Amino acid sequence: MRAPLVTLLASFVLIACGQGRNPSPTIAVRGPEVVLSAAPDGGAPDASAPETGPVVADEPPPEAQGSSDCPALAAAPEPSWKAIRFELGPRKEDSEPSEIPWEVRVVGDDQEVFPAVNREGTIMVERFTDAESFRDITHDSVGFFSVVTGKLLGLYMLSSDIGESSPSPATIEKERKRLQRDLASAHRILDKSTWRRVSSDRKPDGPCPGTPFTKLDVERSLRDGFRWERVTRFDREGIDFEYQPSLDENGDQVKENVTVRAQKADGTIDTVVLPHELVPPGSTTWMAPHHGRCGWSHGFYGFGSRELGVFFVYGDKNFGGDSCGAELAGKRISVIRLPPELRTPR
Repeated sequence: MRAPLVTLLASFVLIACGQGRNPSPTIAVRGPEVVLSAAPDGGAPDASAPETGPVVADEPPPEAQGSSDCPALAAAPEPSWKAIRFELGPRKEDSEPSEIPWEVRVVGDDQEVFPAVNREGTIMVERFTDAESFRDITHDSVGFFSVVTGKLLGLYMLSSDIGESSPSPATIEKERKRLQRDLASAHRILDKSTWRRVSSDRKPDGPCPGTPFTKLDVERSLRDGFRWERVTRFDREGIDFEYQPSLDENGDQVKENVTVRAQKADGTIDTVVLPHELVPPGSTTWMAPHHGRCGWSHGFYGFGSRELGVFFVYGDKNFGGDSCGAELAGKRISVIRLPPELRTPR
């Protein structure tokens, strides 16, 4: 007789927990806030969770990920309030080749200061790196967002793209002054307060033992056609987002929403479904017959705070042709606000 599914799942977790753990370069982890609590699992999602396929009762659970595929169970340091300042200094030797002799960097030894929130809890700031469509160029920017309204307060470019192979001294000087203006604009916001880190996303790609969402991730692995791009995890916050695109795995039109799962103090999981539409990731190029937003997303990245009840998110990028080009992440931010019952007290 085949063992019941619950017994198999329990065996999977016990076996996987005996493996050594090392951070993996294949896991998308940004920042020091990755903390995987060993609190009790709240169980599989409830009836409000999106269903993408049946779970076969006698199907064995997926194999445990290798030890290098799971982030380490390490406590993150408590972030502290600090000033953030940029400097325009000589380009480092290991920087990307450029006609520009200087670059923007954060002052001080701690370069991992983004994303952050000000002491008043009214503004969040993030630094973005975007790849430009059709050219091997990246754009570095810093964006400020209102916690109260969700609106973009300012987006300032920290990198240069003169577009010339041998720019004249006058062109380089003009770009230096442009950079200085953007830095001054950013500092008009940064200098008014002190800042501390908030959580940034992790994109899991399978179940890992010892997390609040292990059982849920095993269930996801058994869904027919499930895409892990849909999942965005904030380990330190005890928050798991599962995005439902406008088209499901069968190509059927559905309403966009996001399922939010939040770990409670007793280890159980609360689940709510919120309507949410991501901003399309691209804008049409000159080759398109009509102008406007284009492209689609399977899931999203983001940053935020459960304490403040707000997460700023932006979708991954899929375009489908040369008539759609990438838009800067900072210009396509949308806001997910947690209902009061899912927030943590300040």
